[in-house]
Amino acid sequence: MKIELEKILVVFVETPDTDIDYDLEEIRRLVETANGTVVDVVVQKRPTIDNLCAVGTGKLLEIADLVQEIGIETVLFNCQLDAVQRRKIADTLNCRVLDRIDLVLDIFALHAKTGEGKKQVELAQLRYTYATKPKNVDYSRQGGGIGTRGPGETRLETDKRIVRDKITRLKRELAELQKNRDVARQKRTKNNMFCIALVGYTNAGKSTLFNKLTNADIYADDKLFATLDTTTRKLCLHELGIEILLSDTVGFIKNLPHELIEAFKSTLDEVVNADLILNVCDFCDKNVDEHITVTEGLLHDMRVAAPVIRVYNKIDQEDGVFTEQFCEEYAFVSAKTGKNLDKLMAKITNHVLDRYKYATYQCSYDNYNQFVKLANSYAVKIVDASFREQCTIEILVDVRFVDLFNSQYQLIKIK
Repeated sequence: MKIELEKILVVFVETPDTDIDYDLEEIRRLVETANGTVVDVVVQKRPTIDNLCAVGTGKLLEIADLVQEIGIETVLFNCQLDAVQRRKIADTLNCRVLDRIDLVLDIFALHAKTGEGKKQVELAQLRYTYATKPKNVDYSRQGGGIGTRGPGETRLETDKRIVRDKITRLKRELAELQKNRDVARQKRTKNNMFCIALVGYTNAGKSTLFNKLTNADIYADDKLFATLDTTTRKLCLHELGIEILLSDTVGFIKNLPHELIEAFKSTLDEVVNADLILNVCDFCDKNVDEHITVTEGLLHDMRVAAPVIRVYNKIDQEDGVFTEQFCEEYAFVSAKTGKNLDKLMAKITNHVLDRYKYATYQCSYDNYNQFVKLANSYAVKIVDASFREQCTIEILVDVRFVDLFNSQYQLIKIK
């Protein structure tokens, strides 16, 4: 079925800290993802955002004339708008007024699939509505479309009394889901499972890489924020003969709304608690350096302490050039064709070996069963065992537990 695209007029306030070419291109892609089309762009250079109406009164009147002339129902501002600005702009333009955060939240609402994902997005939308929408405004006259949609094609609630009650309920429900995540995470920790999180700018190919590595079949598409819900699968390291966990997470974007970060806290905890991060980058995107800066900045803000492997994806498109020195430092792969995934797996294995060691112990026959019991609780696996005058057992063990074994049994060697 053909979808009728919503016509959007973009108002871009160019301040000294904006990159108009980059930011405009991204806004166009966001609008496209939300089933809209940019029909015109109005740009105004300013030292700062106007506190009353973002662009200044004179420019706003010019925009009002343009809205009437071309029959626009929705005007999108690139800058964040507060309640005062929204009221002034809406009263002058007499149409739906959105900012970039409204647009991003709307896309999240369109793509949320699971019950938890829908609750997280709705909470983010309601928090932003409560904080930035003017009171006593009848939004029903604006009809449907971008900025009015909640998760699952529902209509976004705008009555602030109802919004406040919904926020309280959603926070309570998400807290219960958080408890379930914590239980699962504690179980993985107890089982000494090494956990890897895929992160990166939206549409870098994280889900495609996830599917290729784990033989999964999660949804992947050439769209912004195609995947919102965290998925975790086992990944076998054949060289070590063990399984680790790989999690695909929500994509990042420049100026990711604070409301989304807060709402997706339980999901993003998979990143915070990971043992290794794979930062997936679109090798052929001309803005890849900016994307890396955004992603690494968010990881820093989240206080992620795990080591990071930068993975340049989509090298099959051959639009970029890299040197052998870069190949040693980073991973260059094609999730689509599988090229160089063996090299990526080798890098992952090396990081796993930084945490796990092969340790060989000796014990008496009388203590063998006790050693096996301890190994089943704290070692990844028993690699080998021989029985002569004493029992000699090789285990693969987390370095954090080596001292526990050393305190009870004779260490022969460790590597």
